Amino acid sequence: MKKLYKFFASPVLAIILLFAFALAMAVATFVENDFGTATAWQVIYDSLWFELIMLGLGISFAANIIKYNLWRKEKWAILMFHLAFIVILIGSGITRYTSYGGIMRIREGAASNTIISDANFLKFTLSDKNGSKTLEKRMNFSPIGDNDFSIDTEFNGQPVTVSFNEFIADAVPEIVDEVEGGKPMLQMVVSAGSRRQTIFLEKGEIENIGEHNHLVGFEAEGDGVINIIEENGSFKIKSPRNLGSFVMATEKAGTLLKDSLHPMALRTLYRDGDASFVPLSYHPNAAIKLVSESEKPKDNDEIKDDALVVNVKVGDKEEKVTLLYRQGFLPSQHEVDLAGTRVILSYGSKALTTPFSIHLEDFQLERYPGSTSPSSYASEVKVMDDGETMPHRIYMNNVLDYEGYRFFQASYDTDEKGTVLAVNHDAPGTYVTYSGYFLMMIGMFFTLFGKSSRFTQINKKLKKMKAVGIMLLLFSFSAAMQAQESDPEITIDIIEQQAVNEQHAEMFGRLMVQDLDGRIKPINTLASEVLRKLTRKPYFKFKKGDETFSFNANQAFLAMHTSPNVWQYVPIIKVDRKKVGEAFGPLAYNEDDMISFSQLLDDEGNYLLVKAIEDANQKKPAERNELEKEVIKVDERFNILYNVFAGHYLQIFPNSNDSSNKWYSPTHDFNDFPEEDARFAKRIIPGYFSDVNSKDWVAASEKLTYIKKFQDILGEEIIPDRKRVEAEIWYNELNLNFWLFQLYFTVGLILLVLAISRIFTKNKGIEIAWNALILITLISFLAFTGNIILRWYVAQHAPWSNGYEMIVFVAWTLMLCGLLTFRKSDFA
Repeated sequence: MKKLYKFFASPVLAIILLFAFALAMAVATFVENDFGTATAWQVIYDSLWFELIMLGLGISFAANIIKYNLWRKEKWAILMFHLAFIVILIGSGITRYTSYGGIMRIREGAASNTIISDANFLKFTLSDKNGSKTLEKRMNFSPIGDNDFSIDTEFNGQPVTVSFNEFIADAVPEIVDEVEGGKPMLQMVVSAGSRRQTIFLEKGEIENIGEHNHLVGFEAEGDGVINIIEENGSFKIKSPRNLGSFVMATEKAGTLLKDSLHPMALRTLYRDGDASFVPLSYHPNAAIKLVSESEKPKDNDEIKDDALVVNVKVGDKEEKVTLLYRQGFLPSQHEVDLAGTRVILSYGSKALTTPFSIHLEDFQLERYPGSTSPSSYASEVKVMDDGETMPHRIYMNNVLDYEGYRFFQASYDTDEKGTVLAVNHDAPGTYVTYSGYFLMMIGMFFTLFGKSSRFTQINKKLKKMKAVGIMLLLFSFSAAMQAQESDPEITIDIIEQQAVNEQHAEMFGRLMVQDLDGRIKPINTLASEVLRKLTRKPYFKFKKGDETFSFNANQAFLAMHTSPNVWQYVPIIKVDRKKVGEAFGPLAYNEDDMISFSQLLDDEGNYLLVKAIEDANQKKPAERNELEKEVIKVDERFNILYNVFAGHYLQIFPNSNDSSNKWYSPTHDFNDFPEEDARFAKRIIPGYFSDVNSKDWVAASEKLTYIKKFQDILGEEIIPDRKRVEAEIWYNELNLNFWLFQLYFTVGLILLVLAISRIFTKNKGIEIAWNALILITLISFLAFTGNIILRWYVAQHAPWSNGYEMIVFVAWTLMLCGLLTFRKSDFA
C-alpha cells in the first residue's frame, strides 16, 4: 500500500499523465476535425486508456495533497488548484456516465417529448413460440479504428452470437458481376416527380414506383404489374396499360399498347402516368454489394446512410445481416430466421422521453435579402408540463433550460416547417464541474496575491539560478518561437477610375443609416463593418504587380454601390485556402487569398455553393468540419456583397407614416410613403449615383445635403446627437484596439525577455528599458480604458454585451491585474 501511495504521489507520474492527457486532447481535436465527432469518441474519448489517464490524474492529485500537507494555511493556493482539478474530474465522470443528449425534431403545430439519442445502440431481439429475449449494447463505429466486437448469449438452449463483419461509411448499392451464388439482375433508374433513384430488380421481384404505386416486375407476373421478360439476353415488356416510350439514342417517341408483348431495348425511357423508368443494364450472375461513396475516411458525411454488416449465428446456422442507419434518425429493423429462432436487429439512435413536452408554435427562418442562404433561424415554443405552459424563444445564443434539460437551436427541416433542437441532460455534472472552476478561481487569487504562494517562491528561486540556466531558457524560448471562363481583367487603371473624392466620401460616411438591428448609426460604421467582414481589414487595397491602390471604408462602400458591374469582378471576398482546399474548384486567388463575387457563379449565373451550404446548415454547429465552417463564412461574405450591390443595406430613408421608426433602402417601392417624400426618395439616389460616377462632387454633395435634411426632419426622434455621431466616427477612425494589440504583443514579448534577464543580472540599461516599457504599458492601458469608455458612450450600453466586447473587456481586466501585481513579480 505504501509503495502504491509513493507511486501515485510521484511528481514524475503527474507530469507524465498531464502530458498524456494534453497529447490525447490534441490528437482528438485533429481526429474530430478530419473524421467527425463520432470517430473521436470511439477512438479516444470512449477508450479505456483515456479513462485510466483521468483516474490516474485524480488519484495523483489526491496523493500529492497528502504528501505535501497542502491543507496548511501557507499552501492554500496550491490546495485550491489540486481540489479544483479533482472536482472537475469528478464532474466529468458524472457527465460521462450519467448524462445523455440528442436531438428533438418538432413540426409546426405539433408537440414532442422524444429525444433521438446521440449515442448509437446495437439491439437484437430473439423470439420463438416459447418466448423472447432482448439485448442492447451501446456501440460506435468509424472509418478508422478497431470496430471488432462479438456478443454471445443463449436462447432456449442454443448458443447465439452477433459479431462484427464490416462497416461501410456513406454506403451506396453497387452491382458485382460473376459472383458465386449470384442471381440474374436488372439495373433501372426510376423517376417520380422530383425524385430519381436507382433500383436493382432480381428475377421474380416487383418494385413499387411513383406516388400511385406503379408496379414494375422482372419476370414476376401479377395484377397491374408491368412485366419485363428476358430470353437469352433479349428483352420483352408487357403492360396492363398503354406505355409511352422514348429511345434516347434515336430520340424517337412511341406508344406500347397494353396487354401485348413488345421488344424492349435497354436505355429506353418508359412512362406510365406520373412515373417513368429506364432499364440500364442486365447482369446474368450478379449480387448487390454496398460500397463506400466517400473517397477518403474523413469525407464520411453524417447526413448520408452508413451500413453495419454483422454475422448472426444461432446454433450451427449463420447469416450476414446489413443494418443501415443515419445519425439523428431512429433506426429501421431487420429480420432473419435461423434454426427456428426469429432475430430482429437494429442499429442506431434510440428514443428517449422527457417528462414534459415541447410544442412548436412557429419556426422562423430569415434569409439574406435576395438570397436563399439563411441568415438566422429561431423556434417559438411552449413548454407543456402538467397542464402548465411556458412560452420561450430558442435561437442561436438563447438556450431553453428546463428541469435539467438544455435545448439549443441546431438545425431545421428542409421544407422549413419543422425545427431540430439539440438536447442535453447533465445538471449534476454541470454543477459539480462549475464548482471546480470556482475553486480554481480561488486558487488563482491566492496564487497572485498570497505572500507565501508558490508563484512568489518560484520567483525567488529563479533569481538564484546560475548562468547556465540562461542558455537553457533562451534555447527553449527560441525553439518555441520557431516551433472557368476568365472574368474581365481588373487593372490598376480600372480601380483608379473607381476612386471617390476623399472629402466627399467622408461626407457620405457621416450620413445616417439604420442597420438590421434597428440602430441608427453613421454609414462610416456600416462601411467599416462590411469591409472587415469581407476582407478582414478596415480598408480596401488592390495590388497589381508593383502598383498598389487603396480606398478607405467610405470610398470603397460608396464605389461598390455606384459601380456594382465593376466590383463584382474585384477580388474582395476573403477565403481560407488551407481549409477549402480544392472544394471550390480552380479559383484564381490574389496574393491576399481573396476572390471576386463573380467567381462564385457559374457561366449561367448559378451560385456554386448552393449544395455545400445546404449540407452545412443541416448539421449541428458542433458536427461541422473546418471546410463546412469556412463554406458558411464565405457564403455569408458572398451574401453581404450581394446585398451591398443590390442596395439593401442602404436604409437611409425614414417614413413619416411608419410608427415603428423603420427606415428604408432605395430598393423599396415607397408606396407607403407620403407622395412628396416618395418622389424625393425615388429620384435622389439614382441622381446621386450618377453624379458620383461622373465625378461631379459639387452636385453629389448637394444631394447628400438634401438627404441629410430629409433624415434630420423625419428621423429627429431617433437620430443620435451630433456629439455621439462625431464620437462614433472618431472611434472607427482610431481603430485603437487593433493598434493596441500590436503594441501589447511587442511590448509583452520584450518585457518577458527582460524579466528573464533581470533574474540573472543587474544592468542599468535593462532597468531603464524595463521602467520605460512599464510606463508605456501604463499609458497604453489608460488609452485602452478610454477606448472602452468611448465605445460605452457610442453604443449606449455596457461594453460586454456580445462576444467581441467580452473578449476586449477580459483583455482589459487581465491588463489591470498585471499592473496591480507586477511589483510582486516581474512575470505578472
